[in-house]
Amino acid sequence: MIVVNAIVKSTAENIRALQDAINTMEIASRAEAGCQDYTFSVELNDPDVLRITEKWNSVEDLKAHFEEPHMAAFQQAMADYPPASMDLKFYEVEEIQPFLPASAHLLPSLSSPLAVTIVLYNRPVPNFWRQQCQRQFPPWINYEQA
Repeated sequence: MIVVNAIVKSTAENIRALQDAINTMEIASRAEAGCQDYTFSVELNDPDVLRITEKWNSVEDLKAHFEEPHMAAFQQAMADYPPASMDLKFYEVEEIQPFLPASAHLLPSLSSPLAVTIVLYNRPVPNFWRQQCQRQFPPWINYEQA
């Protein structure tokens, strides 16, 4: 899986002005083959920072994404409201099963199973992580071996 994390430093006004372009980009990207997730968010503690998180099945899917018409339209919108800076990071990752700290019993009980995902960037998943997951799950976690 390929994960893209982008931090866009702009202004709250420019981010608001990009709202329609962001909405179109998010919806169109999520409909693309190989897209698992495509999400924009504004930081709660800094409304001048826009974050983009993407998950793709493969590098080929991500490359195809860059050729889509909605990408060109979004890039034009960004050019109309240029950010102060952009930091993009691309990761090849493997999804692993979660493990919880000893304090997990302090979490409120849930009426349905909780889905938890932990990603270990660019590293093989050690056996001890898998064993830790199996030992530490409270009963309200639905654990399934991947």
